[in-house]
Amino acid sequence: MKNIVNKAVILCGGYGTRSMPASKATPKELFPVGDKPAIQFHLEECYKSGIREVLIVTNEYKRPYFENFLSHNEAIESSMERGGSLYRLDGLNELIDNMKINYAIQPVMNGTGGAVLCAIDWLNGEPFALIFGDDMYEDYKGRPAISLLKSQFESNNDGKSIIGCKEVSLNDISRYCSIKTTEKINSRCFKFDKIIEKPTPEQVVSNLSGLGRYIVQGDIEDYILRTPARGKNSEIGLTDTFNLIAEESGEIYCFNMPQTHRDLGNKLTFNKTIIENGLRNPEYGKELTEYIIELGEELKKNPNLLKKHDENQ
Repeated sequence: MKNIVNKAVILCGGYGTRSMPASKATPKELFPVGDKPAIQFHLEECYKSGIREVLIVTNEYKRPYFENFLSHNEAIESSMERGGSLYRLDGLNELIDNMKINYAIQPVMNGTGGAVLCAIDWLNGEPFALIFGDDMYEDYKGRPAISLLKSQFESNNDGKSIIGCKEVSLNDISRYCSIKTTEKINSRCFKFDKIIEKPTPEQVVSNLSGLGRYIVQGDIEDYILRTPARGKNSEIGLTDTFNLIAEESGEIYCFNMPQTHRDLGNKLTFNKTIIENGLRNPEYGKELTEYIIELGEELKKNPNLLKKHDENQ
């Protein structure tokens, strides 16, 4: 039973500086991606993967926003029920009613390793799914990213942690990390050798990059505590922790996920995700598609159409 994943940790502790000033008003994990905020997509991913217990690692400033969103509001729901629109909350309320959503405060922004340490007592030595709040994945053939990683972990029956990976273009990989693998286990799973964080072109060992989804064995605390802190903020990076585990025991796999990845911390890909979700929306997707086609035709005629006008004009 020790290799069954029943819990997930979602990292939402950062201040969202790349998304300022909007993230000063609202945590970026609550930014709407179409009709739903990112955190709801993450929780749905866990729910559809059979995980019902979740811990959100956040900070004191952001916690009340999450608690407000992820709980019932009698006044709002009564008003919507009278107006016949309560169905709009069905998906969210299913999560609220059927998941145990907990919170832990990360008092100091000391890296992803420091964030995971905040969850250790709650995890109680169990393996867990780890989700980064900035990374969103579309389902592949009806299955979320965590579902595939969870199945791989539980079927291996050897307790090795698994890093979820995607192939990234060589132009983009310097923003992420480059992973070196060794033995091929199956068509998507490989033995992990090492990660190079934000590599220079000379340091790139592959275009395989770890992007915000992991299944982690419960003994991670010992390795995090022995991971050297780096930088002026003394941050503990999980990439360094995974390298330490690989050096000492080789107890890690990496899994090349087929799902489409979206970096919500990047303003361009965030807005692309909003547009793509909107195009698929049954309520207004058709009209949005028509608008974008019309806008594209206008831009062909006048490429400067959307450029900001000089204030003096």
